[in-house]
Amino acid sequence: MHVKDIKFSATGKEPVRPTKMNVAFHVDKNVQSDSKMAVELSCDIGIPEIAQMQVKLAADFETDGNVPVESMLKNAIAIMFPFLRSQVTLVTSQPNFRPIILPIININNLVK
Repeated sequence: MHVKDIKFSATGKEPVRPTKMNVAFHVDKNVQSDSKMAVELSCDIGIPEIAQMQVKLAADFETDGNVPVESMLKNAIAIMFPFLRSQVTLVTSQPNFRPIILPIININNLVK
């Protein structure tokens, strides 16, 4: 697994009151064979007039052939998500910015 892309920009403005944060997740998969699948998990975060962030992780997964590769997607996302959360918090905590800490999510809802 590796970070394929990461972007962060902030205006330098401090939010005056609690500000709405828009978060969207995207999952792309590429089934390479009966036992191999590449997955990209990305997250777009926007805090109006404050900051924008995009993070994309990529990983390759392989089964022993006894498990259909299509059934691995939920597990792949469950493995990747903590790393994505960590990157978001790490990057946003560095530039004198209030860190963004993504909540734990229901992976089943993300895959629908």
